[in-house]
Order: sequence, then C-alpha cells, then structure tokens
Amino acid sequence: MSFWTDALRALQQAALLQYKVDQALNVAEEARRHSIETRERLIQIETLLDLAMKHASAARLPKD
Repeated sequence: MSFWTDALRALQQAALLQYKVDQALNVAEEARRHSIETRERLIQIETLLDLAMKHASAARLPKD
C-alpha cells in the first residue's frame, strides 16, 4: 500500500502546485494591468505638466 499512498500524495502535491502556479499567474496579470494603468496616468500627468509649462512661459513673453 505504500506505493499507492506515495502515488496519491504525489498527485495531491502536483494539484496543489498547479493551484499555486495559477494563483501566481493571476497575481502577475493583475500587477501587469496595474503597471499599464499607472504608466498611462503618468503619461497624462507629464502631458499636463508640459502644457502648463508651455502656457506659463508663453504668458511671460514680452509683448511688442
């Protein structure tokens, strides 16, 4: 019976490992989506800062 017990235990461990791998993949996918959203927000902020700086420098130019 030891063989069957060991075989069953190995199958259980393989199933548990597969479950943990699936969980890790889900966490990685969530992190990837969060990273993309953060990058898009950063681009928006940089664009707003660039526009604000251009507007501020244009307002300071002397008018003839």
